[in-house]
Amino acid sequence: MRGVIVGLSILLLMTAALSGYLLSEVYRLQGEVSQLTSQMEELKLSLREAENESERLRGEIEDLISERDSLLEERDLLEEKLKAMEEEKAALSSRVEELEEALSQYTAEEALRIGNNLTSYYDAVRARYGLGGEEYGKGEYPGVMFAAKLAYHDLGNPCWPRIEEEFHEALGVHSYQAAWRRLKRTLSMIGIEGDMDAVEKVGHILDFLHEHIVYQGEVDEVIRAPVETLSLGSGDCDDYSTLAAALLEAVGIDSAVAIFRDAEDNYHYMVLIHLNDLGVYNYTYYDDLTAYGLGPGRWILIEPQYRIERQGYLKWFNRWTLEAAAEVD
Repeated sequence: MRGVIVGLSILLLMTAALSGYLLSEVYRLQGEVSQLTSQMEELKLSLREAENESERLRGEIEDLISERDSLLEERDLLEEKLKAMEEEKAALSSRVEELEEALSQYTAEEALRIGNNLTSYYDAVRARYGLGGEEYGKGEYPGVMFAAKLAYHDLGNPCWPRIEEEFHEALGVHSYQAAWRRLKRTLSMIGIEGDMDAVEKVGHILDFLHEHIVYQGEVDEVIRAPVETLSLGSGDCDDYSTLAAALLEAVGIDSAVAIFRDAEDNYHYMVLIHLNDLGVYNYTYYDDLTAYGLGPGRWILIEPQYRIERQGYLKWFNRWTLEAAAEVD
């Protein structure tokens, strides 16, 4: 019996100890539950705050999206306006260029135009001396000699004393001086500079002729002085050649007016210049024209209606045979 009692006592003690442990564990777990509950409340609060912040951010995002869409629409409108303005600018720029070109052309025409005074002088010269009015040697062409003399006159040299005296008495100026002033003005417009070599000068003069003088035929053969052709802005082959020869001579390139004939007996005026070569450009030349009254050495054939890069156009130049030439001196 005593053993039973002892066993029961031990059992009771163990039960009590277990109960105490369980109770302690319960308290501990209750503490953890309480702590977790508190943490859950805090998390719920944080979640609510996060949801509120998320809601606020969504509102801001919607506002930003709306603002972005408005800005994109505004950008599209501005791009359309910019495109329209660029088109308008291009149109205005084109118009400005046209007006500037027209003004430049008008200014050039005004600068090169001669009045009735000089025109009457050249008419008188042609009436008395032009195209056969003077005596020429055998094989000499009056037109070539007359053209060279007109070019020489416009370079500032008196050529027909009787008419010159009449002109000066009537107007108080010399015709050759008035003509030379216009030729110098032309050289300034062409842009000839002192440091240019001969080939550059030839190129600039031919460019000027190509851009400012238009080929036009005439009813009767009339050889016009260089300043007349500049004033008119047009001329035929003899007018081109007389003007070109004068301009080339004015920049220090010895020049001559020449007449040519083809197999069909067509006649054509061109220019000869006393140069060894045209640099990189092709060209037709004569090594000796002393038989035609020109100085010794190479003479290059120049078609004044072509730019310098076309002077080697053999199909054209090979067509012509030189008939006569006269230096501008």
